[in-house]
Amino acid sequence: MGSNPRKGLGVIGFRPASYRVTEPSDPALPWHIPFSIDGLDVVALWAHQLTTDLRYVRISHEIVGRHAGFLGSDRGLIIGDFNSNTVWDHHHPGRNHSMLVDKLRGLGLDSVFHRQERIAHGNEQVKTYFHQRNPQSGHHIDYAFLSSRVDAKVAVGEPDVWLPHSDHMPLILEIG
Repeated sequence: MGSNPRKGLGVIGFRPASYRVTEPSDPALPWHIPFSIDGLDVVALWAHQLTTDLRYVRISHEIVGRHAGFLGSDRGLIIGDFNSNTVWDHHHPGRNHSMLVDKLRGLGLDSVFHRQERIAHGNEQVKTYFHQRNPQSGHHIDYAFLSSRVDAKVAVGEPDVWLPHSDHMPLILEIG
């Protein structure tokens, strides 16, 4: 999914399950895939830049708004590269990361990492992205927001293992 033939967004299933696209994806709002897997309603997301105004966290706001009913189910999940963090809220007045967290909380979703680690957004010591694969230039910008009633654990891939392959660390999500 996306406009670049060399990179984009994909979903790969590693076990037999019932995967089905259940919500329409709009080419005018690229880089997200809504689907269901065994009763879990999922939106996979890569918050990228569409226009000067519609970029990064602002794209996430649009996608959440478009799929609010779908994500607000008893078993909703939005996961991926959000390209945002509370530390950059001042760059996006009106549609920033803290507002997105509040919007998702209003749908009954919270960040599995923040729930598990009991920390506030913006206080992450674990990084999920390393600009230009530089271990000294890390940020926490990848998230799994899951219905708060659903038990889950998340692990973030180790930079020593993953940096040779990607500037993003994988989120390994175990849903109970």
